[in-house]
Amino acid sequence: MGKALLEVDLLYSGRLDEIMALHPEAETVLDIGCGNGRNTKYFLNKGLDVYCIDVDLESLKMLIASEADRYTLMPLRCNANFPLPFRDKTFDIIIDSYLYTFIRDRMGYAGEVHRILDENGIFLLEFDMTPHIYTHEKLEKYLHPFICLFRIERKYRIYHEWGNVANEELRHVPAISLVMRPKLL
Repeated sequence: MGKALLEVDLLYSGRLDEIMALHPEAETVLDIGCGNGRNTKYFLNKGLDVYCIDVDLESLKMLIASEADRYTLMPLRCNANFPLPFRDKTFDIIIDSYLYTFIRDRMGYAGEVHRILDENGIFLLEFDMTPHIYTHEKLEKYLHPFICLFRIERKYRIYHEWGNVANEELRHVPAISLVMRPKLL
């Protein structure tokens, strides 16, 4: 096993295996707020077509450089606070691992995710809120934009290390993880 694969195994969200089991026929994934690609790399290793977006150009460059010898990546620099540049029902899986924390127009964001997710798709949302001291109960109040558009299939109250969302063994910061499917409107 190569070093890059080992790092991916240690860093990706613990719910990604679950998502793949729920949607084994998935082909396309959007990683919103991909950062350095910890979750993107998981899906690339599974052979899926992965689109990754982030507002931070340096993170996108690091992701491209780390995978250039194994994959052709087409990352897109964009701000998720605006309409997302994809056609309706484009993706089988969409993940947002801690970007929602920074979204200003939460209702608009939920609508955009719903619009671009296939009607049989899965959306994984993982978030905490600044200043990172909110209880799970308070975090759940931020779910309202998704309740009318998505069916929550699984909800987890998780924790992560302060400054390191990949480490869920240290119980420093409360967070929420949701596995959802779009409601047909």
